[in-house]
Amino acid sequence: MLEARLSLGGVEKMSYAEAALMIGRNLGSKSGYRTQHPNNEVYFNANVFTKDGRKIWWGDLDLTLDTAFLQSLADDCNEPVYVLAERDGRFLNEITPPLDRAVRKICPVSPTP
Repeated sequence: MLEARLSLGGVEKMSYAEAALMIGRNLGSKSGYRTQHPNNEVYFNANVFTKDGRKIWWGDLDLTLDTAFLQSLADDCNEPVYVLAERDGRFLNEITPPLDRAVRKICPVSPTP
């Protein structure tokens, strides 16, 4: 469930009751992490956007382990969320993120009646 939404410089920061990932999370050494988790799909400095281009999370993501977190974001926003690599979600791309280049799109799960 969505706990809070703060706006800072046009970027929304959200905290979620069931998602324990801090905004700006750092997994440590890129080479060290990749060595310890050679089969995982990892994106350092990833960015998560909603379909209307709002950035709602950024930091290091291990998609092999963080699927529940991303699903929680999509469910709480009640819309798809898009994971973009660093270059696609920062710098000039923050204004109009290229969602078509997302490495992952996670759709909300419809609540069961």
